[in-house]
Amino acid sequence: MKPVNKTLLSLAIFLIVGASFSCEKKVDCANCNNSGLPPAPFINHPPIARAGADQLIILPVNNTILNGTSSSDPDNDITNYSWTKILGPLSFNIANSNTPQTEVINLVKGIYLFELKVTDAGGMVSKDTVEVSVWRTGSTEIIFTDQVLINTCYDPSPGACWINGDSPSYGLNISDNANILPDSAMAISGVWIRMDTSSVWENVPHNCWQFPEPTPQTNFIYCITPNNLSIWTWFFSLKNLEGRKANVRIVY
Repeated sequence: MKPVNKTLLSLAIFLIVGASFSCEKKVDCANCNNSGLPPAPFINHPPIARAGADQLIILPVNNTILNGTSSSDPDNDITNYSWTKILGPLSFNIANSNTPQTEVINLVKGIYLFELKVTDAGGMVSKDTVEVSVWRTGSTEIIFTDQVLINTCYDPSPGACWINGDSPSYGLNISDNANILPDSAMAISGVWIRMDTSSVWENVPHNCWQFPEPTPQTNFIYCITPNNLSIWTWFFSLKNLEGRKANVRIVY
């Protein structure tokens, strides 16, 4: 009997053992994807609220539909809708504030701003607003062009310089005599302004001496007295609005 070549025997054992270790190890993973790897961790994305296009209704119609059905979520997990009124007359009723589409009734003349808040399963929130303008029958509009903004810091109106002397307010006045208001200022239903550098008409809130949340273009507000409409702001004072021009649209 030939003696066993120990070198060859060792090599054979090494190759057999190595081959057994080279076999693919099976992973018990019921939730693995097609590649056999565990899925990537879930990342929640925020929803997208869409409150619909701005609306105009003419009295005696005093109701409309708030429609947020175009709202969406990349993860398809919207869990809550919420409608609230954030600006406008006191008279209104939202039929069901927690549905994507609902009726709002008992509206009166004026400009309403309704906010839609959409929440997803992860608690992420998105908001959007829709403006509902309510005009009386026979309402019309007039546009005053190239109205020059002036420094109103020393105007005697209340609150004109609440911040400090270095932050003057800028604005303009439209009166019965100087600018020929279409009617007594008290009959005005809504005001819009378009700055000389913009092509967008922005609704100006009727808020007199208190400012709402900043708005994208101008941050103006308007205040009415029996024969005068004043439109002014102090938010843009550091950018020096004095001498700038704006167009003013009035609905009455």
